[in-house]
Amino acid sequence: MIPTPAAGVAYFRGKVNGVPTNYLTEAQDDSHLKGVEVNYEKNGNQYNSAYGSQTGSTFTVTSATQGIEAGGSVKIKTIVGTLNCKLYNVDDISGVINITNANYKVILREEL
Repeated sequence: MIPTPAAGVAYFRGKVNGVPTNYLTEAQDDSHLKGVEVNYEKNGNQYNSAYGSQTGSTFTVTSATQGIEAGGSVKIKTIVGTLNCKLYNVDDISGVINITNANYKVILREEL
């Protein structure tokens, strides 16, 4: 069943109210659980945080602000923070990239 626009807006707002800081495993991602997954492409190779252990990794939210953009037609939420994690080559998980002290900024927009 396709949700009505109002149901879709309610779903969106429910999903972005809390900002998760846990890294997902592949199984958790497949089950659509809340959490963080980092993807990266380098030299044509795909890397993903869900393909291996994240012991010692961190995902910190330093700010999460929300409001209405100028004109009043778009709800906006901006999430800023830092992360440290391991990214595993999806074709050969022995290929690992260590990400340290990376800054991120996520901007979510929803038309009202």
